[in-house]
Amino acid sequence: MANNTSTVAVYISPTAFLTAAKTNGVNTLGAGSTTTYTLTFTNTGPSSADGAVIKDTPSAGLNCTAVSCSASGGAACGTVSVGALLAGHPLPTFPSGGAVTVLLTCTVTASGL
Repeated sequence: MANNTSTVAVYISPTAFLTAAKTNGVNTLGAGSTTTYTLTFTNTGPSSADGAVIKDTPSAGLNCTAVSCSASGGAACGTVSVGALLAGHPLPTFPSGGAVTVLLTCTVTASGL
C-alpha cells in the first residue's frame, strides 16, 4: 500500500418488510354457514420479495373451497388455488410497495367457530 489506499468489496443483502393480515369481519359462525376471509399481504420494502411464499391454514372445522387473488403496486399473484394456498404459494413478483389480497371462501363444518 504505497499510497495508503485499499479497496474492500462489501455485499449488502436486500431486505423487505412483509406484513400479513387476516379477517372475516364476524365474531361467531354456525355450522353450515359460509364465510369469506380476506388475507392481505404487503411489502413495504425497501427491496422486492419475489418468490415470497403466502400460506394459510384454516382452523379445524372449516372446509375452504374457493380462492381469488388480486394484486397491486406491481405485485403478481400467479395461479392461486385452495391447495396451493394451504401448501404455500410463491408470489412470482412482489416489489416494494406491492400488495396482494386473497379472498378465501370456507364453509363451517363444526359448531362454535
